[in-house]
Order: sequence, then structure tokens, then C-alpha cells
Amino acid sequence: MQSSPIDDPAAYPGRPIEGPGVLTAEAWEPRPVGNEPGRRPVLAIGSNGSAAQLRRKFGGGNWAVPVSVVELTGIAPAFHACVSRPGYVPWAPIAVAGGRPRRFHLLWLDAEQISELDATEPNYEPVTVRAGRRRARLYRGRWGVIGDREGRAIPAGAQSVALGLLSPVLGREVTHRELAADPRLRETAGRALAALAVDDGLATQ
Repeated sequence: MQSSPIDDPAAYPGRPIEGPGVLTAEAWEPRPVGNEPGRRPVLAIGSNGSAAQLRRKFGGGNWAVPVSVVELTGIAPAFHACVSRPGYVPWAPIAVAGGRPRRFHLLWLDAEQISELDATEPNYEPVTVRAGRRRARLYRGRWGVIGDREGRAIPAGAQSVALGLLSPVLGREVTHRELAADPRLRETAGRALAALAVDDGLATQ
């Protein structure tokens, strides 16, 4: 199995789920997935769209997560203005005008799974947004997203880009290993990114 971004921060956001299908702790079963009674759709941004990360978050045991695929306009990933405990700069959703549709995963979670996932997202707040013809749960960044000198959100990309944004504000190059090992450095880095933060522009429902 692939390493999760929690274990390999440089790999964030991780390999995307192939979708549609059903993910379990041990397997992936490709199959059509539609509305799942008793479950709520969660729009995955960043590592929540990675099978390895979801397995790391949910652990072992007898669980299953149906996953469908949706193409949406008006939303895109950007760099969240914070540093996670594993040492990566995560992604967060932003509103964008027009453009081509982007492919996202919808995780169909039951109440227990939503509670478990909530516990892994201290830097996000759950909101409701429209995802095509349905409303879906979405984790919105609490601290805004990293902006450029013109105040525009910087599109999400590889962690090498994120570390490149950190270097000038910290005055030196840093590694994921350093960030993961040093809470004070993470806090300093987080404050530096917060100074660059801009609003995500999301309209919630």
C-alpha cells in the first residue's frame, strides 16, 4: 500500500483515489456509487482524497467508505495558511470564477465516520456547500489561504512549492522533518503564513 502524507509529508496530498468505488481498510472495489442511504457526502479536498490517508485516519477494522466522483466549477484547492503536525502545508478550498470543471471525490460517510474524520481536522471547520445537484459537507480552512503580493490565493501544488513559500518568510530553508519535530518552528511558520493569508471567498449554505 502507498504511504500516507501523515507518514510521508513530502507526498502530500497523496495518490488520489481512483473512484468511483468502495474503500475499506484492506481493499478497493471499483463499482458505480450513487446516493448512499444513511450516509452524507463529504467533498474531499487535499489528502482526504487519498486512499492511504483515509486508511491512516480510520485505521483498521471493518469499515467501508463509498466514493463517487463529481466535476465542479467554482471551487479549487489552494494552500491553507497553516502547518500541520506531520509537517506539511495542507490544502484548503477556495471559490474561483469560471474555468474548466475540476474532478473531486465525494466520500459517503456515516455518522461515526464523520465524527472520526472531524477529529483529524483541527485546522478546519465543517460547512455545507453545493456540489452539483446535492449539498455536501466540506472542510473549510480556519486560517485563510496563502496569498501572493496582489492578494490572490496561490493555487495548491506540490509540497516543494509550499516549502518555497515558507523559506523567505522564515529567513531560511526548512524541511518537513524539522517542522514535524519542532512545535515551536511549526508555530512560527504558521504565524508567518497567517500574515500572508487571504479570504477563501467561499459561499456556504
